[in-house]
Amino acid sequence: EKSGDAIGLALKEFPEPEKTKRGMILAMANKMPNAAILEAWEMLSTTASTQITQRDPNIDLTGDTPYKNMEEFFREKKLLETKKIKVFRELRQLRNKVAHAKGYEVSPEESNQYIHLCFMMADHLEKLRP
Repeated sequence: EKSGDAIGLALKEFPEPEKTKRGMILAMANKMPNAAILEAWEMLSTTASTQITQRDPNIDLTGDTPYKNMEEFFREKKLLETKKIKVFRELRQLRNKVAHAKGYEVSPEESNQYIHLCFMMADHLEKLRP
């Protein structure tokens, strides 16, 4: 078996980067930076709520401030160090501005940075031990 065949086979096994969630959101950032921020936050908040409910199956994250409650949980349980909690808060606050502030627009560059931070934070959260 030639090595080229193995590589071709391997490439078929993994989705192309553009077809991954991250790739799709990054592609969205250029044309719809605000929508891309909301998508990136949605991915991060899903990861965060999974980590939280694994630790506390009875927790209610459906109230008026579910994202703030996630941040509080990470702080109280000392799952994230102070600087990472600050990053989570800043991501949450920018998401809120984009979602709720009339006429608030971010640039594609800001959106790109935001998306990368969301994925870095989600990767970090996924590595936490339950």
